[in-house]
Amino acid sequence: MSTVADTLRLFRARIIAISADSEAGCRSMAEVTRPPIELFRDPEARWIRAISRYDPGEHEHLAALPAMFAIDEGGQVRYRYLSRNAGDRPSTALLLLAAESISGIPSGSDRS
Repeated sequence: MSTVADTLRLFRARIIAISADSEAGCRSMAEVTRPPIELFRDPEARWIRAISRYDPGEHEHLAALPAMFAIDEGGQVRYRYLSRNAGDRPSTALLLLAAESISGIPSGSDRS
């Protein structure tokens, strides 16, 4: 039985998360997600602002709205998932399906 990390390697895919959380918050998230998710910290929320993925109704702090982009080797966005709220996140199955579709390698193929 292959793991999510094994499947992502097969598809030559990476999952990268960008968070505006505090350093302690990012450390805590990294402990939960572990690989295969690579976590990058964006304390000024430049990326979140650049793609307009925040809750405009939140006034006390910038609340990011999750988004997932599947980008091919040429840098083209081939799939995107834009969450409706902070709790709306893509499933693992959806992440793997996006990676599979970009790789061109069918999931049932010989994985040797």
